[in-house]
Amino acid sequence: MSARTRSRGNPGSRILPRPRLVPGTGTRGIGLGQGLVAYGWIFVASLIGLTLFFGVIYARVFLDKSAFEIADLQVEIRQQQQLNQQLHLQVAELEAPGRVFDAATRLGLLHPEMPPTVIEN
Repeated sequence: MSARTRSRGNPGSRILPRPRLVPGTGTRGIGLGQGLVAYGWIFVASLIGLTLFFGVIYARVFLDKSAFEIADLQVEIRQQQQLNQQLHLQVAELEAPGRVFDAATRLGLLHPEMPPTVIEN
């Protein structure tokens, strides 16, 4: 029996070629070569997506690290300002006229009764 047959019911019918399978079509979807190309693009897109994702995470961590450093520096600034205020207070106490007079009296220094007279030649 031949693959090409003439229909007996219709005397004017023509001979139809046998159907054949075309690669990359039909129920199986895309062909092997096209599938590898598609998977390649998916891989590249995934790689770019992961790179962007980890890049954003790195940038966020970097910014958070900077924020922690700024917070630590602000704490240190406050501590140094308090120390500066304490030192200004200590200087003011040491320069107080009453304290200086008491220290001078203990050392035997006396306030002169009359200021000395300076004569120029």
